[in-house]
Amino acid sequence: MAPLQIVLAADHLRNMTMSVAAALAVPASAALPEDAGGWIAEKWQIIWTWISEHWEKLYVWISQPDVWPVILTWMVTFWIVVLIVAGLGFGPMGVIGGSFAAAFQSYMYGGFTPAGGIFATMTSMAMLGVFLPVGLLVAVVIATLVAVIVWLDGVGG
Repeated sequence: MAPLQIVLAADHLRNMTMSVAAALAVPASAALPEDAGGWIAEKWQIIWTWISEHWEKLYVWISQPDVWPVILTWMVTFWIVVLIVAGLGFGPMGVIGGSFAAAFQSYMYGGFTPAGGIFATMTSMAMLGVFLPVGLLVAVVIATLVAVIVWLDGVGG
């Protein structure tokens, strides 16, 4: 790199650093620990005030009698779906012996599970650690749909 390019790159980096500092509203004297602590305390106070105000609104909303059945419906549905997904029998070491997946594999495929099929894909997802997040996403979607149906039906109101 030529000396001029190094100077231009350093100047660009300095300008970027100054832009980030300005965006965060960090005072120029924040290099000292006591000034940085004051800045953090000031920002924490703003965040805490926001949380306190919105916590009260959330508490008032949750206190309504028609909200509790919806929340409980969501929680129960979520955990039922999570337990069903977890109980299928696909684990990090492959198909879990004695599980629904093992019985299905034995009955449908015997010892010759086809590569690229849905069963092999689900086994691979579980072994790679992708199956659980997908299962959680499915549980959230199903639980939300059931909770919306309960809410629209007017249960508890």
